[in-house]
Amino acid sequence: MSLKKGLVLPVITLILSIVLFQDVYAATLVLQPDGAAGKDSAITMTLPDTNFGSSSNLVINYSGPNHGLIEFDIAAIPTGSSITSASLEVLEETNCPHNLNAIEVHLNSASWDEMTVTWNTTPAYGASIGTNSGETTGCDFLIFDVTSAIQDWVDGINPNYGFRLTGPGDSNVIKYIWSSDRSTAAERPILRIDYEEGAAPPPTPPATPVPTMSAWGLGILAGLFIIIGFRQRKQFFN
Repeated sequence: MSLKKGLVLPVITLILSIVLFQDVYAATLVLQPDGAAGKDSAITMTLPDTNFGSSSNLVINYSGPNHGLIEFDIAAIPTGSSITSASLEVLEETNCPHNLNAIEVHLNSASWDEMTVTWNTTPAYGASIGTNSGETTGCDFLIFDVTSAIQDWVDGINPNYGFRLTGPGDSNVIKYIWSSDRSTAAERPILRIDYEEGAAPPPTPPATPVPTMSAWGLGILAGLFIIIGFRQRKQFFN
């Protein structure tokens, strides 16, 4: 009886520590690098051998075509983490009310260098993984859900070669997007990731308790000794 009661508190403590542990290791990573740390570049078929790695904007359309390349360093997220949500967010620069069309986000299939990549040297890219939301008649942050892509990168299923922004194939979309070289920090591209860290050590369970006697427990134990002693004395005299 006393031993079971002595285990109640440690079990409750373990359960609470697990719950609190999970809350502590839920985190948000917001990446919005500047021109020195950021990696993005426009590429255009019009000037297929020209690099735009230091340009402050990315021009994106289909008929040109003009595409934008963006890559973020996500090494801060521990391997084994669970990505609960991730969004790529890019801000329109100008002429926004006249171009209320979705643009697409793709994944690059190979590495590229910001300061040398051109239309003729850009890596291939896969099918669209989504189109933007968040657009109104003003110049807005266009938001892309990239949760699955980030999870695959963290899990090592696919390498991180960044994103490619294009216009959809059935329309002449033109977007002007600020790059990481934009002088206004708040207008640069963002990668926002909510995750639960899975690589952290589990909580240390409490040591097996050594039964201790409360006044109540001592009373019961004393009573048992009295009963046992009485019975033994009775058997002796009988």
